[in-house]
Amino acid sequence: MHMRPHGAAVSSLVRARRRARAHGVAPPLQVVADVTFSAKSTQVTLDGELDLATAPDLERALRFVERRRPEVVVVDLRGLTFMDLSGVRVLLDAQRRASEHGYCVAIVRGRSAVHRIVELAGAEPILTWIDDPESPRRPAH
Repeated sequence: MHMRPHGAAVSSLVRARRRARAHGVAPPLQVVADVTFSAKSTQVTLDGELDLATAPDLERALRFVERRRPEVVVVDLRGLTFMDLSGVRVLLDAQRRASEHGYCVAIVRGRSAVHRIVELAGAEPILTWIDDPESPRRPAH
C-alpha cells in the first residue's frame, strides 16, 4: 500500500523535490498534461499526482487559460492517480474566479480515490461536474 506523508513530512518532501529539480537531479513535476483550446471552451487535462508540489503548476495553467476568456474551462481529472487538499483548493479557487467573472469551470470526475478527497473536503456540491469533456457546454450551476 502506498502511504502519503503528512504534516511536516509533506513540506520537507516538497522542499526536497524542489531542490532536486533545481539541481537537475529529478525530472520536473508536471500535472498539466495538455491544454486544448476551442472557440468556446478550453480543456485542461491532468496526469499524475496533484499535490502540494504540483498544485502551483495547475494554478498557473488555469490563470493562463482564464486570460483567454473562454465560456467554459473543462478540467479533466481522469488521468490523476492522487490528489490532496492542495488540488481541491486550486479547483475551488478556479470555481470562485469563474463565478466572479462570468464563465464556468466544469470538472470531469477522476478515479474514485481521487474523487474521495473532494467528497471528504465537502467540495463536491460546490464544484460543477460533467460526464463528457468532448461536448462541453455551459452547465447549469
